[in-house]
Amino acid sequence: MSLTNARDQFPSILYWSSVGSSGTLTTAIAGITAIGGVKKSRTVTDITDMNSTDSYEDVMLSGPVRMAALTMSGNYLSTSSHLNSLLPEAMENGTRCGFKIVMAGTSSNNIFYGDCVVTSYGLGDMSVDGGKIGFTFDLRIKGKPSGLVSSTT
Repeated sequence: MSLTNARDQFPSILYWSSVGSSGTLTTAIAGITAIGGVKKSRTVTDITDMNSTDSYEDVMLSGPVRMAALTMSGNYLSTSSHLNSLLPEAMENGTRCGFKIVMAGTSSNNIFYGDCVVTSYGLGDMSVDGGKIGFTFDLRIKGKPSGLVSSTT
């Protein structure tokens, strides 16, 4: 199988706005080393009835489309105001924020953005072996995002 259409992950960038996606999304969060996969799902309801003759369940989609949390991780930078105050404060205050992920490439098909809330933030282990301090945080998307996974295929 040929992978000639595969994309390189570098340089994918996470941009941030502390006033939602209607704000200016030009501030890159420094030190990001991993952006979790973008996933969405729907709940199903079993609607199998007594007339089912083939012994297989029948289901229907129900409920809203749910976006999985976007988990980010990176190298902690002591000089970054985003890592030291904005992300933790957004989580503690429940502030609606905006995010934009620009994946490698210049096509508008490689942009994913929307509104979110920060649901977790923390520093990684501080060990003698590692030599660096990492951080992680999770974003929970609010409403329908725009871009990569919101288009129909």
